Amino acid sequence: MLTTGSINTLSAKWADMFKAKGCGENAEVHNFSHPFVQAVGMFLGEFCCLVVFYLLLCQDKRRPTPQMNPGQSFNPLLFLPPAMCDMTATSIMYVALNMTSASSFQMLRGAVIIFTGLLSVAFLGRKLAVSQWVGIFITIMGLVIVGLSDFVSGNRDDSHKLSDVITGDLLIIMAQVIAAVQMVLEEKFVYKHDVHPLKAVGTEGFFGFFVLSFLLIPMYFIPVGSFSDNPRQVLEDALDAFCQIGHKPLIVLALLGNTVSIAFFNFAGISVTKEISATTRMVLDSLRTLVIWVVSLALGWEKFQGLQVVGFLVLLLGTALYNGLHRPIMSRIPCCASWAGEEEPSNEEERERLLNGDTMKVFRGPARHGYAVEVSPFIPNRVACAASQYYGIAGCGTLLVLEDNPSGIALVQSWEWSDGLFDVSWSECNEHVLVAAGGDGSLQLWDSTNRSAPLRVVKEHTQEVYAVDWSQTRGENLIVSASWDKTAKVWDPGLKCLSTLRGHEGVIYSSLWSPHIPGCFATASGDGTLRIWDVKSNVCRLVVPAHNAEILTCDWCKYDQNILATGSVDCSIRVWDLRNVRQHVSQLQGHNYAIRRLKFSPFSKTVLASCSYDFTVR
Repeated sequence: MLTTGSINTLSAKWADMFKAKGCGENAEVHNFSHPFVQAVGMFLGEFCCLVVFYLLLCQDKRRPTPQMNPGQSFNPLLFLPPAMCDMTATSIMYVALNMTSASSFQMLRGAVIIFTGLLSVAFLGRKLAVSQWVGIFITIMGLVIVGLSDFVSGNRDDSHKLSDVITGDLLIIMAQVIAAVQMVLEEKFVYKHDVHPLKAVGTEGFFGFFVLSFLLIPMYFIPVGSFSDNPRQVLEDALDAFCQIGHKPLIVLALLGNTVSIAFFNFAGISVTKEISATTRMVLDSLRTLVIWVVSLALGWEKFQGLQVVGFLVLLLGTALYNGLHRPIMSRIPCCASWAGEEEPSNEEERERLLNGDTMKVFRGPARHGYAVEVSPFIPNRVACAASQYYGIAGCGTLLVLEDNPSGIALVQSWEWSDGLFDVSWSECNEHVLVAAGGDGSLQLWDSTNRSAPLRVVKEHTQEVYAVDWSQTRGENLIVSASWDKTAKVWDPGLKCLSTLRGHEGVIYSSLWSPHIPGCFATASGDGTLRIWDVKSNVCRLVVPAHNAEILTCDWCKYDQNILATGSVDCSIRVWDLRNVRQHVSQLQGHNYAIRRLKFSPFSKTVLASCSYDFTVR
C-alpha cells in the first residue's frame, strides 16, 4: 500500500513534468497538462479491479469447495452518485497537481477528515468526541501552515506563478469537500449492502471511466482561456494528449504507473489489510507523504521548506486526535483513563443504526468490546455479556448482566475485572450464578445479587482462558474451561479443579459440553482439530481433522447427539457426524473473514447462526 500509493502521486506528477510537441507540423513544445486524461487512466485502474474480481470468482468456482463470497446482488446504479463524486474530486485534484508541489498535494488531502466529520454530523447524525473536534481544529491549523509555506516560500517554478500555486492548494481543499460527500454517500446508501470490496471499487471505476471518457468530447470544445495550459486553451484537449504521447512515448510509462498503481493500491488495501487499525492507516499515510516528499526533493521537483515540516507535524497531530490514537496512551495514565473511555466514539452504534435504522435495541458499554453473550436458562430475557477493553489486546474487562425490556435493554448488574473477559456461562442450577473466563488465566464465579467481589477466583491456567461452559445434562454439575495454554480443565461448581486434559497442539478457542451425553464435551483448537473428550476416563475419544486452518468455534446440535458444527479462520462452517468423520456432512460458505462464533438453533435441527470478523451475522 505504501509503495503503490506513493507511486500513484509521483507518477501523476512525473507526467506533468514532461514537455512534448502537440498535434500539427508547426506545433510548439509545451507541458503535458492533461488532468482529465490522467483521471480517465486512474478510473481505468479502478475498473481493472472489477475484472480481477470476476477472474478470482471464476477461479474460485473451479475449486471443489469454493471459498470466495461473491456478495449479494445489488443495483449497480447505487454506486453512480459516489462514482460521480469520485470523478469530480479526482479531476479537480489532477488539475491542482499541475499547479502545486506533490508534497503539498499529499498533505492538503488530509483536509478530508474535516469535511467528512462535519458532513457526518449533519447527514448521518454522528456525534463526534471532544478529541475529534480538537483534531479537526488542529488539522485546519496544519492546512493553514502548509498553505502559508507555499505562499511565503513561493513553492513554484518558472512555469507556475504564486497565484497558480495558491489556486492549486485551494482546488485540493475543494476536492476534499467532494471526496467527503462521496464517503458520506457510500456510508449512507452503500454500506448496508453486502458487496464484495473489489466489486465495489470496480463498479465505481466503471462509471467513472465511461462517464469521464464521454465528457472528454464536450471538454474539447469548452474554452477556458489561460486557466488551461494546452495550446487550444480548452478544458481538455485529449487529441493533443495523444499527440504528445506519440512524440514522447515515455509519457505512457508515467500514465501506466498511475493506472497500475491505483489498481494494485485498491487490491492490496482490500484483499490484505481490509481491517487494519487506525494507527496502521495513519502510519502508512504519513510514510506515504514522507516518501513523496523525499523523492520530490531528491529529483529537484521542489525545494526544502522548514514551514512545510511544521505544517506536516501539525496535520499529523490533528489526524492522530481525530482517529483516537491518544486513547491507549491516556488509558495508562490514572487521572485520564476514565475520560479516555467516556469519549470513545460509538462507531459500532453508528454501524447498527445505519444498517437497521431504529428497529434494533442496542446497549453500549463505555470503551468495551463484546466477546461473548449467553442467555440465562432461567430468565429468557436476561443475558450475560463478557467484554474487554481494546478488543482484549490490553486493558481491563467487564461482565454485564442485561435484560431486554419493552423500553429497551436495561443494565441489571456489572462488574469490572483487571484483565479482559473472553467468555461467560450461566449455572444450570442457580439462576443468579455465572462463571467468566479471564485473560489473566483465571475463572471467576459471580452472583448477580452480589454487587461486590466474585464468590470465588481460581487461576490454574497459565495463559488466557478463552472458553468456559457449564454442563447442561441431568445428573452432573460441572464446568469446563479451555485456554491458550493448550489444556482443558474440568471443575466442580465451587471451582475446584477435578482434571486437566491435554492433547491439542495449538491454543484451544472453544469448549462445550454435549447437551445429550453426560460427561462428554468438545473442544476446537488452533491446531485445526475438533476433539471429543470423556470426563469419566479423562481421555480424548475422537480427533477430527476438521479444517486446514485454526478453528475458533464449535457447537453441538440440540436435536442430534452426533452432529457438531465448526467455524474456522478459512471462512467456512463445516457440519460433522461423529459416526463418520472422514468427510463433513456439509460445508457453508458466505463469510469473507474468520468465523468468530456459531450456534445451532434451539428450535430447528438444520438452522444455525454465525458471526464473523467481516462484521456480519448470518
